[in-house]
Amino acid sequence: SHVTIIDTIVLVSLFIIYMYFTSKVESEHVELVGPARAMGVLENAPRRSLVLGMLAFAAMTLVSGVLPVSQAWLTKLIIDGVVESLQAGRSAGEGFRLVLPYILAEFGLILVGSVNGQLRYLVDKLIDHRLGHLINTRIIRKALSLEARWFEDADYYDKMQKARRQSEYRVMAIVRAGYAVVLHL
Repeated sequence: SHVTIIDTIVLVSLFIIYMYFTSKVESEHVELVGPARAMGVLENAPRRSLVLGMLAFAAMTLVSGVLPVSQAWLTKLIIDGVVESLQAGRSAGEGFRLVLPYILAEFGLILVGSVNGQLRYLVDKLIDHRLGHLINTRIIRKALSLEARWFEDADYYDKMQKARRQSEYRVMAIVRAGYAVVLHL
């Protein structure tokens, strides 16, 4: 009733094969909306880098969600090792050698958590910058295509200014909120 490492390898391999074949299939044009539309108008290279960044951010978010559970499990193993050493009457040195692998693993998880947090922050800022630049560029292109009378309309001009200001944080805030839900499950 549990998934072994072999099951995981098989499932991940099947997923990779599925993704490979679905990427080769011709697809029909679909009308995109929201952030997907913003990403869809990018050239292939910037779009791929943005998608890879978002996938990296998602993976780092999952790692952030798994770390506390892993650390708690290792702490349990350390405590169990100390209790076992005391009950078996081992010396302090022998008990320490018994739990040393768990202590090193715990230290490794703390290091991974720290590096993961910094990388997540970096990727977050890079994606935020990329999306903000994309949306601001589209707003400026739209503004350049407008006649002067549109800029004289205060409501329309205010909407464009509001869209430009919100493009700097709104899209990534939505993405962050989605990842926060996964992180706190």
